[in-house]
This record gives sequence, structure tokens and C-alpha cells, in this order.
Amino acid sequence: MIAVIRKNYDKVMAAVVTVMLLASLAYLAARVSSIREMEKDFDQTISMVRPKHPVAHSLDATPYESAMALVRTPFAINPSDYTNFWMFVPARRCICVVCRRPIPIESKECTFCLEPQPEPKETMEDYDGDMDGMWDVWEREHGLNPFDPSDAEKDNDGDKFSNAAEFRGKTDPNEALSYPPLEAELFFEKVNVDPFRLLFKSRITLPGGEFKFGINTRENAKTYFVKIGDDVEGFRVLSHEERVETVVKGGMPRRVDVSVLTLKRGDREIALVKDRDFSYVEYLVHFVFALDDLRFQKRPEDEFSLRSHRYKVIGVDIGRNRVLISRMEDGERVEVTPVSE
Repeated sequence: MIAVIRKNYDKVMAAVVTVMLLASLAYLAARVSSIREMEKDFDQTISMVRPKHPVAHSLDATPYESAMALVRTPFAINPSDYTNFWMFVPARRCICVVCRRPIPIESKECTFCLEPQPEPKETMEDYDGDMDGMWDVWEREHGLNPFDPSDAEKDNDGDKFSNAAEFRGKTDPNEALSYPPLEAELFFEKVNVDPFRLLFKSRITLPGGEFKFGINTRENAKTYFVKIGDDVEGFRVLSHEERVETVVKGGMPRRVDVSVLTLKRGDREIALVKDRDFSYVEYLVHFVFALDDLRFQKRPEDEFSLRSHRYKVIGVDIGRNRVLISRMEDGERVEVTPVSE
């Protein structure tokens, strides 16, 4: 039997392939018939669908037109309807939220329908009606006009601090001996993040035994060759210490140069190990001293002056969006807020 199959192998394979092709054609024919039936059912279903709203109606614009009419002609109170015009001046009033009649703005309930009224914004502690940066309640307490934004820049007591500055400093704008500290007028516009980018890469021995050090920037854009005491990108090369450590690599001990080059800027020292990355991020704060319209830039640990007072930048809190400074004369720590606040 096997010999017969081997002798007629080509014919057997041709027969098998022919049977498979016939089976495939039969399956395709059945599939095409099924698809046609599905298409027929789909067409029948679509033909039976009817739109929910066969006719589109025009939109009723009456509510919109009524609202626009109220905007164009806002409600106004006629004093003669509610007061004796010849004897009294009408008080500031608002409209009752229920009956829409005019009532005194400080009323807790309507004088007509006796319905309770919401608390006026003017009485809220942090309400600022004229948008001058000072709360209306505070302005009334200190004799300022809560409807006049220009009084924010005035200096009622002549102490060189504006009324707005006195408000921020929680001092009395009518008392010359009561004024906020200078740092109350210090803000910052932005904080730039400046990653440290110097790498200690090489050391050259000069005639006489002196060293020269190769310092690369992180992006390899530039190489500096410096000696002890030189400056590189704002850092002074402070010291160098030769170190060697033994490491095992591939089962064999090997001596590796791990010398340390120390850089310094301000009070901060950075120890760079040869051929090793150093992860450190610096911040550059852009300050604004509103009292003198002064702008300057400082980093943490830098010192600066505001008039006759000295300060030092202690740190930057990116999460809380705050910069911490210290008043050097007494060590008092102060949070500096963004200028937008």
C-alpha cells in the first residue's frame, strides 16, 4: 500500500488539494448566501425606522429675548415711589430675592414679604467690591472708600507705604508709626530651575607638581581647564583631594581614581568625584520689591539688601509656591509669596 502511495504521490496530493478547494468554495458560497440574508434583513429594518421628529420646528427665542431685554434695561428704583423725595434721600437698596421689591441692602429679611435674604457680599470679611486689593470691611474700619479703587495707592499717614501695603502688612494706614516691615512688599515673579551641569572629568599634572583640572558641562558643550582658586560658571575651585579605591570587575581587582574636586559658591560647597555624576538642582528666584519698583535675582544662600536691611535666601518650596528668606538683623524667617497674590 505504501509503495502504491509513493508511486502515485503526485496524483494523491492533487486529489487532496482538489478536495480542499471544493470544500473552500462550498464554504464561501454558504457564507455569501448568509451575508445576503443579513443584508436583506438590515435593509428591511432600516426601511421600518421612522424619525422621532419628522418635522423640525423653529426654536422659541422668547426666553432669550426676555433675558436680553432685562440686560438692556436693568431694573431701576424710582425714589419717589418709596420715599418722600423732598425730605429724605433713599438708602442703598437691593431687590428681594422672592418678591423683587426694593429693600435696604442690610436687611436680613424682606420688609414686604418677610422672606429671609442672603447675606450681602459687602458684609463678608474678604469681599473686595472695587477690586483694589483691600477688603471692604477693612476699608470701612480705617475710613477708606470701598467704592474707590484709587485709594489703594494713596498714603494716608505719609509713612511711604501705600494703603494697600498697610492692608497686606496688617497695619494702620492712618498712623505713621504703624507700618509693615519692608519684606511685606517683597514678592517673586518666578523661580527658574537650574540643574547643576558640571562634571569632574580629568586631571593634568603641570611642571612643578601643580594640577590642572578638566571640568565638562553635562551636555559636553564645553570643557573648562582650571586650577585651584579659578572660577567656573560662578563656582570657585576650592580644593582637591587625591583618592583611589579598589573595585572588583570581572573577578579581577582594579584600582580606580575617585579623587574629589570641591567647588564653592556662597556658603554652599559641592564635592565632585572624578567621572561620577552629581545630582543637584539650583533655583534662581526673580524678586520684586514693590515699594521701590526694584527687580533682582537671587539663589538660595545669597544675601541681598532692602534699603538699610539685610536678608538672606534660605530656601525654595516649589510645592507650596513659596520662597523663604531670613531677616539677618534678628534671624526672623519670612515667607515670600508670588507677585500675583
